[in-house]
This record gives sequence, structure tokens and C-alpha cells, in this order.
Amino acid sequence: MSTQRWIGAALALVLAGGVTVLPADASSAATVPVQCKTMVTPPTPLAVGFANQTTGWLIEQRAILRTTDGGRHFAVQYRAAFDLRSMQVVTPQVVVAWGGDQYVLTTDAGAHWRTGSVVTGHHASREQIDSMHFVTPQLGYALYNPYNYGSGAVKLYRTTDGGVNWTAVQVPNTTISVGFANVHDGWLITASNNKSDGGFYRTIDGGARWVKTQSEKKNWYVMGATVFPVSAQAAYAQVVAQGGMSQSSYSIFRTANGKEWTPILGISTAGSGPAPGVDQRKVAIGPGYDAGPVAVIGKDVVKVIGGMEATGIGVLSLATTNDGGARWHTYAPIPGANGMAFAGADLSFVDAKNGWLLDSFGQSAELLHTTDGGATWQAMDPRVKNWPVLGVAFVSREVAYGLGVVGNVDEVQKSTNGGRTWRPYSRLPVRRDVAYIGPNYGQAIAMTNHLGVAVGGDGHLYGTRDGGKSWRALKTPTAGERVMSVYLQPDTQQLAIKTQQHGVYISRNFGAHWSPVSAGSQQGGAWMQAINALAGSGLAGGIRAYGTDSWGAAFAGAKNRVAWLQSPNDGGFLKSTDAGAHWTSYQFPKESYLMYGNLAFLNAGFGWIWTLDGQLYTTTNGGRNWQQV
Repeated sequence: MSTQRWIGAALALVLAGGVTVLPADASSAATVPVQCKTMVTPPTPLAVGFANQTTGWLIEQRAILRTTDGGRHFAVQYRAAFDLRSMQVVTPQVVVAWGGDQYVLTTDAGAHWRTGSVVTGHHASREQIDSMHFVTPQLGYALYNPYNYGSGAVKLYRTTDGGVNWTAVQVPNTTISVGFANVHDGWLITASNNKSDGGFYRTIDGGARWVKTQSEKKNWYVMGATVFPVSAQAAYAQVVAQGGMSQSSYSIFRTANGKEWTPILGISTAGSGPAPGVDQRKVAIGPGYDAGPVAVIGKDVVKVIGGMEATGIGVLSLATTNDGGARWHTYAPIPGANGMAFAGADLSFVDAKNGWLLDSFGQSAELLHTTDGGATWQAMDPRVKNWPVLGVAFVSREVAYGLGVVGNVDEVQKSTNGGRTWRPYSRLPVRRDVAYIGPNYGQAIAMTNHLGVAVGGDGHLYGTRDGGKSWRALKTPTAGERVMSVYLQPDTQQLAIKTQQHGVYISRNFGAHWSPVSAGSQQGGAWMQAINALAGSGLAGGIRAYGTDSWGAAFAGAKNRVAWLQSPNDGGFLKSTDAGAHWTSYQFPKESYLMYGNLAFLNAGFGWIWTLDGQLYTTTNGGRNWQQV
């Protein structure tokens, strides 16, 4: 596992812990604590590696799993006695995984495993393996990096007998990544503690002597790096800046002569600053706003994953070059994939076309497979539950519809047991004249009895009149404009949509005619005005009665006399059971992720929350208590 993934996990924990409680107004609302059921979830895969198009391995915290059918099925092959963190598939027979100060290695495709420790002696348990890399089944390196694990000197160890014996190799104490092409030729990258020690180093004698070939470049405030050797003269490197605002700037460098390193890709972010060592105007812009995993295939093909931690599902994308970085192509975001490239992703390509992406965060885990170099992806591992990724809509306590699965945002699913299990039900007849760019914020699907509306991956609006069995495109106010979220007033044909550029519209005849809605002077903006007009519940006045002038609910709804308001910037929601005359403040489930996809109620008692990381919660007592489905 690279340095950046460890840092990203820490950032993700900070982000996930940032849920706040919406304060209650003593005059009109009472705060009701929420109680969430603690769920026992299966272990989350941590890393993936494939040897060829059929054989590969996954690691969990204390297990190694193997597949022989390209990822369709996995079986546990080894149970570890210590926590694993990352892995490398060296050949179809040789696999190594490590965690803490120990590693486990097989030389016969997993029939037998040998556990070892690079460092022996009294202080061995204090050491932490930052990364391991085997060049051949016999030649391998292990880096211990105190930048990630406490204090002490950076240490590099080498084995020439497949891990039986290890010897120390001298490296600078600010080393953050090392890569060897063979027993003689290697490179390392150092961070900068002062004006003279950061930059790129090279050795041609197995590490006996390191020569700085390039000093640190501008903006060298780096936190992590990974070196990808290609030959004795050529290598690539990913360099990651210090993170901020759930973002991480990063750069990709290349050397063709072993000495000079040239930036070929970079991304600068507001939260993390300029890309390290890059003039952004002179290199291609990388995908995402987080540094994800990198795969190097041969001397010319490089794959780079980027995501966005702050936006969750639907923004993970891939950039690829087939000519060593001279030209790049960035694909559209992978439909339905988590956006957490930094915190929990791993990438394995066996050639330029066939690759696997492990995308995991929290309780979500997705193994995706591409056979066309990253243009399209399909979910593979059946151990990961088939779950809606863009939205959920209940029509009763037992019957619910979901939109999207990983790799196909246009699939409509149905559950008849309260959301515990889902099955494919139908598919939106999408038109591809608007490219998919990411998730919908708010409801992406809304159903009521036989009527329903949904937003396709192409941004168009689709409707059903037969309970989701068949769908047709609905007319929208501005042809070709992306629809961002939808609202269907229960038991009516009245709709509200939020478009990407021209705001909010309402229709009282299921999309036959539309009327624009201006924000006006009432609180909550145009979206609140639209729902207020359709429901007649006095929601905007209810916000004023609540005593807040700028709460501005992003998601809202009403059915009969039950109304609810939600903001993604607060840790709670408001609910009224008397058409907006009085409001009560509730907390969201504390264990759920910060960003919510949609909140809705069927009646005063039953409601649900679907989060942007794919978690579903239901309540049967109006929001006082929630249970994760």
C-alpha cells in the first residue's frame, strides 16, 4: 500500500466524523437523540492483484482470497495471524502480503504460505513495513518509513533469496519511496526538511551509493510517493502533496535516462495546493481531486485513478496514456463507483486492456473489471451485495425501488422485503447525448404507486406509469439540459426537477408542461418554493416559524400533513406532522456517512435515509430511532 492511501484513510475518518447535530429551537422544536443498531459487516477487501486474466488475489484484514475465473468468485486461501495491509502479485506462483512488521509469502500459488519478519531482534515489533516490492521471486525490497509510523530512521532492506535473509541498504533519512529495476539500478524520492535534501536519487550499485540527480522542485511539500521502475534506465513516479479539504494534489513524473525526471501529469487543488514540482500550464491535468492508485504497464502505458472524497459515490475516474505521457485521455467517471480513490482503492492491470479496480470505503466494497482499458467497467465480486448506488424510493414498508448498480447507473432494482435484498427489475432507455459526470445530489428516483420518475446516467428524465416495468423519456423544459434531482408529489402527477443550469421547474401533468420557479424572497430557495407549491404544506413559512433565516434545505418533501426538510451541511433534519405549523429537530444516524442522498417518509412513522456511500436506514417511529438495513 502506498503512503497516500494511508494518509487518505486518516482524512476520510476526519471527514466521516464531521457530522454535527442541528440545534433545536426551544420554543418550537425538541432534539430527539437517535439510536442506531450496530451492524456486523463482512471484512472489507484492502488490496487486489492479478497475475493474468483469470488468476488473482484479494486481501482482507486477516485473510487472503484467490480467484481463478477473473474475479467472479473468490475463496479464502490463507488465514493470517496478524493484520494485513497490502500485497503484491509477483508471478502467478509468487505472492507477498504484509502488515505491521510481518509478511506472508507463497511460491506455489498459495498452496503453502511462509510467514516472516524482515527485522529481527528486540525492537522488531516496533518496526512497520511501509511498502514491499519484489523485482523477481528472489529479489525483493522492504521500506520502513517513520514518516507514516512514528519516529526513527528510514530503513531499507533487501533479500536475494526470496525473503529467507534480509540485509540493510543505506538510504537518506527523508526517503519516502524506493524502487529497483534489478539488483543494481534503483531510484528513491525524498521529502524536504530543508532546502537541500528533497528530490530524486539514483543508484547503479545496489544502494551502496546514492546520487541526487535532481533537487527538489517547486511546491515540494510532499507527503508520499511511489516509484515504478520499468528498466535500468526508465521509471515513473507518483508524488503526492500534503492533503487538505478532503483533497490531495499530485504529480506523475517520468525518466527515460535514469537521471532527469519530467512531469507528465498533475492536478492542483484548492485544499492541497499546487501539484508538486509541476507547472500546471505545461502538463496534462490529472483526474479527480484525490490521488488514487497508479498502474504502469511496460514502458509506455500508464493508468491513473482520481476521485473526490468530499462527494462520495460517482466521481471516480481514470486517465490513461499509451505513449509515455505525451498524450492523455481521461474517461468519464465510473458510474456508481465510490469517489474515495485516496482512502481505499487499488488497481491491477495485466495488460493495456484488462484491469481490476478495488474500490472500498467504510462498509462499501466494489471490485470492478475492465476489458477495454478503462472505458467501461463491470462489477465482479459477488460477495459484495448488489445494492442501489444512486437512490432508493419506497412505496410501502416492504416494496422499494432502487436506481443504479456499479457500472450501470440505468438499472432499476426492486426489493419486496424492505430493502434487505434487491433484484434487477428494468432499465432506463437512456440516450447518450449527455455524458455521465457524477452523482445526483438529492433524489435520483421517486415512486408513488404506479407512477415514477428517475434521472438517467445521461442526465435525462424518465417516467413510468406501470410501477417501473417500462420507462419512457419525459419532456423537460430545456432540451439536452441535465436534470440533477427529482421530486414526485405522492398520489399525484405533480413533479419538480432541478436542472444543472436553468434552475427549478414544476409540472402538474407528469411532464407535459413545465413552469419555472424563482427563488423569491422566502427561505429555502427555488427548490423549497416548488415543493411548497406542489404540496401546499407551508414549508417555507414553517422554516420562518422555526426561527432560522438561512437554513436553506437542500432536500424536502411532503405527503398529506407530513413534511420534512434536510440540508447536507447539518447533522439532522426537520419534520412536521401538521403541514408545517410546528417542526421538530431530529438527528441523523450517527454511524452513517456525512453526505445523504435522500430522506423521505411514507407517513408520520415510516421513513428512510439513503446515503451517498450506499447505506440504507429506516425508521418506524418518525425518525426517533433508525435501523440500518
